[in-house]
Amino acid sequence: MRPYPPAALLGALLLPAVAAAQTTFTIDSLGPATNGGEPRFQGGVALSLGQPVHEFRQYVADGIGASGHALYRLGGSGAFAMRVDAGFVQYGSETKRIPWNDNVGRVTVDLTTRNNIFWAGVGPHLMVPRGPVRPYVTGSVGFAVFNTNSSIRDRDSDQEIASDNNATDGTWAMSGGGGLLIPVARNARSLFFLDLGARYHRNGRVTYLREGGITDLPGGGVQYDKIRSEGDLWTFQIGVSVGGR
Repeated sequence: MRPYPPAALLGALLLPAVAAAQTTFTIDSLGPATNGGEPRFQGGVALSLGQPVHEFRQYVADGIGASGHALYRLGGSGAFAMRVDAGFVQYGSETKRIPWNDNVGRVTVDLTTRNNIFWAGVGPHLMVPRGPVRPYVTGSVGFAVFNTNSSIRDRDSDQEIASDNNATDGTWAMSGGGGLLIPVARNARSLFFLDLGARYHRNGRVTYLREGGITDLPGGGVQYDKIRSEGDLWTFQIGVSVGGR
C-alpha cells in the first residue's frame, strides 16, 4: 500500500475540526438568540384603528393611524422582553378650498386641518415563547401629544405652501394590552410574524380641538373651540413583527 504524505494525513485529521469550527462561528455570528435559537431583537409596524371611549367618545369619532415597536427578549426562553412603542392616530381631518387671498379670488388653494394624537412609551412584554400561536401581554409608561395643524397646499402639485400649529397639549400616559403573534416564515437570520393586537391608552384630561373646531372670522380672525376632557381610547392593530439576528 502506498503511504500517504504526512501533510495529507494531517489535513484529513484536521478537516472535520475546521468544518465544525466554521459552522459554530457562522451560527454564533448571526447574533444573540434564545435557547430555542430564535432572535432576541424584534421589531415591527402596524396599521391602527383608534376608538375613543368614555368622555372622549362624546366629542370625536374613530380614527386611523400607524404604530411601531421594538423589543429585546431576555432570559433563556425569551418569554420576557422590554419593549418600546410609538404611534399616532388621526381622529379628524377636513379640507376646504379657499381663495389665495382676499384680492385674488380666481386662484384657490386647499386648506387642510388634521387632528392627531402622537404617543410613545416603554414597558414590559410577556409572551408564550414558542408555538404556532403566541399570545402576549404588554404595558408601557410614556407620554401622549394631542395636536391640530393646518396647512395650505397647491391644488395641482400638492406642495405645501404654508402651515401653522393650531393647538398642542401633552400629557403623561399609560397603556396596556395584548395580542397574538403568529409565525408565518423564517430563515437563518429572521423570524416573521403576523401581529394582531389591542391596546388601551389612559391619557387623562387634555385640551384639544376636534374636527370643525376652528372658525375663520371676517377680517382674518380665528375662533378656536377647544375642548377639555378625558382623552382615553383603544387602538386595534394589524401588522407584521420581525425578529432579526
